[in-house]
Amino acid sequence: MPQSPSIRENVNWNRRVPRLNMWLEFGTSIVTQLSFIGLGLSRTSAIELSRLIPEDNLDMDAALQRLREMKEGTNLSPIIVSEVRRMLGTAKTA
Repeated sequence: MPQSPSIRENVNWNRRVPRLNMWLEFGTSIVTQLSFIGLGLSRTSAIELSRLIPEDNLDMDAALQRLREMKEGTNLSPIIVSEVRRMLGTAKTA
């Protein structure tokens, strides 16, 4: 008779399975975009910013730092620029 997987096997398996529900909720599986959304930016802004910031695996602290380092003069929509400025004005220092 086959044995049920152990708790340890289940935990290891769960760590390997992608968080599909989160990806569906936010509409992305790219870590940097998820970090931008976690910082309070809209999905649209996150997608546009990720076109300017090539790293796709930034955590929230690194994403916040990259936003602080961005120069003026990007070809972003004024709405996105305003959203980023507003977020940076309220973001806690890491």
